[in-house]
Amino acid sequence: MKWRLRIHAVLAEALAVCLTHHAVAFRADRRHQTATHHDARAHLTTGSLHAVRRPLRPAITEKKRAERKARIESRQADALDDPTLLTDKSFAKCKLIHPSSKRALVEDLGLQSMTEVQAKTIHAALAGKDILARAKTGTGKTFAFLIPAVERIKMNPTYVPGRSICCLILAPTRELAIQIGEQASSLTAHHSDVSVQVMYGGTKMARDMNAFNRRLPSILVATPGRLLDHLRETSLRGRKFGDDIMAQTDIVVLDEIDRLLDLGFRREIERILSYLPRKAKRQTMLFSATIPKGLKRIMQESLNDDFVEVDCVNDGSMSSPTNIRVSQSYTILPCMSSFLQSTYAVLGQATSENPFKVVVFLPTARLVGFLAEFLNDGFSCPVLELHSKKTQSARRTASENFRQATSAILLTSDVSARGIDFPDVTQVIQIGLPESRESYIHRLGRTARAGKEGKGLLVMFPFESKARSELKGLDISRNDRVEKLLEESASSTPEWMDQNLSKLSSGDNKLTRGAQLAYLSFLGYYLGQANRIQSSKDEIVTFSSEFARSIGLVEAPEIPSTLVSKMGLEGIQGVKIKDD
Repeated sequence: MKWRLRIHAVLAEALAVCLTHHAVAFRADRRHQTATHHDARAHLTTGSLHAVRRPLRPAITEKKRAERKARIESRQADALDDPTLLTDKSFAKCKLIHPSSKRALVEDLGLQSMTEVQAKTIHAALAGKDILARAKTGTGKTFAFLIPAVERIKMNPTYVPGRSICCLILAPTRELAIQIGEQASSLTAHHSDVSVQVMYGGTKMARDMNAFNRRLPSILVATPGRLLDHLRETSLRGRKFGDDIMAQTDIVVLDEIDRLLDLGFRREIERILSYLPRKAKRQTMLFSATIPKGLKRIMQESLNDDFVEVDCVNDGSMSSPTNIRVSQSYTILPCMSSFLQSTYAVLGQATSENPFKVVVFLPTARLVGFLAEFLNDGFSCPVLELHSKKTQSARRTASENFRQATSAILLTSDVSARGIDFPDVTQVIQIGLPESRESYIHRLGRTARAGKEGKGLLVMFPFESKARSELKGLDISRNDRVEKLLEESASSTPEWMDQNLSKLSSGDNKLTRGAQLAYLSFLGYYLGQANRIQSSKDEIVTFSSEFARSIGLVEAPEIPSTLVSKMGLEGIQGVKIKDD
């Protein structure tokens, strides 16, 4: 009898344990589903964060993956036509790359061979060496630092997912940061223990903090301003973001370093680096298409003495880093008064053969906005605008629409000049003198990417002709065909343009306000370029007044007195002052 009672007791205990395990498993599964649900909602409501995992319907996932793979395979095939772009080193055969990374690269993204900068970088980067890499635009620089960064995270025996930020990537603009984040997410798609977060200014810091509180990302992609805000102010569960969390980050990448310096981020970079481990305790990688003179100080402060230099531009030569597959030419406008007619004629020629994707760079955001509004009536294809005055949502929509379009025109400021990859761009047109030689090179890099051919045209105003010496050493010639076209178009105005000019002269609110802002920004930009164009303030005011009339304004608008003072235009003839 006792032995029967003991058996019943054992069975009852076993049943209780079993039921307890089932209950725990059920609660854990519910918590997992709830967390997944909250993560999904957080992603949908957080415009500045790019989580790696997004619960999409399988059909949508497979369709997007197939479309992306087809595009990349097409570009890979194009790249094979350029023997200088791809190497004979295969991703699939590389023993240094984790199988999950290979799966993403080969199966998901359709990449087969490494580009030159990727092949030259991977061994030194995986060994933890500091890198200074210089390569032409469109040659795979982003994966050149992402692949070794992910591999080093996976090899780190002390890495605990969600507890530390292993890799920091600094980008000069939101658009580039987003693009890097998307590529990092693609590369880590099969690494369940590696996550990616992107953050940049123009969004609420609370959104970034909510994501940090859920899980610290393995890879953080950020713009300098927003990152500094968190380094100074943010605390997470009693830990200071700057002094405690980022002090453990031992991989840092500065992408488009020359652009970071151009935008005046040198001091911000120095402050950011001061929060990270000292250079002997971290790996630093600098990537760009050009190496400006101002980089020396950053190199001394950030790179160890045994850094590895990877030069994929003429094997160390500092000659032109423009892509050999871009045919470059320039022209000078016959006169200021025909600016709109000349712009329309140049775009008409660039869009004469289907399919086409044309990127037009202009000196200022206000000029981009005005021309996009004015020119939309002249083309049957979409005329899109991308610049700093648009909201982040509008900028992302414009970028995506241009990427997906078969034929389109994108008017943009320098916000699109660096690193951003728009597929199948047939021509880059630069109207007005770029801020620098490096800016010209990076703008040109939006075409002829992944082995395809492209065209580049620089259109200069008459008063900019003295700055042609800056083009010395570039393979750029005068375009006689375009000059003839501009001379012929100067005296003819299409009907739609006459109608828009009539709206302007009659005071149409939107067009008139846009033209006035375009004039002010034009004046301000060229006052800043006075030394380069070898012109006095009086001359620049005269040029700008001619420009105002060329875009349909009856006369140059009045300028608020405070702005006149800031521009240093007091006493300059032709400046009309408006009381504030």
